[in-house]
Amino acid sequence: MNGRTVGGAVLIGAVSGLRSQLGVAGVAATTAPGQLPGGTSALAHPAAKGVSAALAVGELVTDKLPSTPDRRTPLGLGPRAVAGATAAAALASRAPDASVSGRSSAGRPPPRSRRWPEVAVATVLGSLAAVGGAYAGAAWRQARAAGGHADWPAALAEDAVALALAWAATTKVAGP
Repeated sequence: MNGRTVGGAVLIGAVSGLRSQLGVAGVAATTAPGQLPGGTSALAHPAAKGVSAALAVGELVTDKLPSTPDRRTPLGLGPRAVAGATAAAALASRAPDASVSGRSSAGRPPPRSRRWPEVAVATVLGSLAAVGGAYAGAAWRQARAAGGHADWPAALAEDAVALALAWAATTKVAGP
């Protein structure tokens, strides 16, 4: 397992903790058809890209509403953990890994049979990072509110951090 795979899994997991739909949407948006094996291959489909992007935008909007439930409840953490695991697994599945076999001539990842341990570890890391990201984001927002600041600027800053981490995870750390 290399640092790019670990870093990508942790970053995209944290993104899913901050904004549950953004991690999967980021991976879907930056994945080309044929780049993912098996069950994760659906993320590269144009319809999946559109649906995941719409869900991410919807969450960016609804997060600012006062009626939005606390992300640290089981109903908030469960989906974030699953989304973080899914995004990390897909990202690890598509990332070339020089420690296994290097880039093929087509730039595709090594065969799935040689990647499963790495994908399994990335899945766990993505899920754990999503829970950590959820708590970190909530703590940031609470600290700002305790200081007498309005919530929406903190929420917008959190959006910016989540978008920057998604970009880094999908294009710089474990990019195609």
